[in-house]
Amino acid sequence: MLKYWILQNKELVFMTIVSFMFFVLLLSEKKPEVVVIAVDKYGTRILGNKKADQDLRDIEITQFIDEFVGYYFNFDETNYKDRISFGIGYLSQDLWENQEVSQFEALDKEIMTNPFKEKSRISKIEYLEESDKFKIDIISELTSNKITKNKTVKLNIGVKSIERSKKNPWGLEINALQRIY
Repeated sequence: MLKYWILQNKELVFMTIVSFMFFVLLLSEKKPEVVVIAVDKYGTRILGNKKADQDLRDIEITQFIDEFVGYYFNFDETNYKDRISFGIGYLSQDLWENQEVSQFEALDKEIMTNPFKEKSRISKIEYLEESDKFKIDIISELTSNKITKNKTVKLNIGVKSIERSKKNPWGLEINALQRIY
C-alpha cells in the first residue's frame, strides 16, 4: 500500500526529499552563535557589540588618563621622583625623550630650590574627534611656604592603542602631551 502511494505521488515524495535535504544543508551551514555577556559596575552588555565595546574602551581611556594625572600631577618634594617615574610609564618613549625629559629637569631644579606640593584632580575630559586627542582640565592646588594657590591647567593629550602586556595592561600610551597655561 505504501509502495503504491509512493508510486502514485512521485512528485510529492521527490519534493519532500529535496526540501528535507535543503533544510539539512541550511542547518549545517549555520554556525551556532556564541554570546558572551559581561556584568560589572558599568552594567550588563554583550561583549562583541561594537557600541558597547567602544563605550567600555572610552571608560578605560578615561581611567587611564585619570591614573596618569594622579601620578604625574600629584607630588611633593619627598616623592616627586617616584610619582613622576610611575607617570612616565604611561608615556610613549618618543614623547618622554623628546619633550618630557626637559620638563622633568626643570621641575627637579625648581622643587630643589623652592620645595612645593602639587595636588591635582581632573575636572573635565573632552574627546576631540577631529584630532583624536583629549582636552583635559585639571584643577591644581600648589602649596609652597604655607601659601596655597589654585590654578587650572589645560592639557591636550593624544592616546594611542598599543599591545596589552603585564607592564601595560591598558594597551594604551600617551603619544602627545601639550600643556596650555
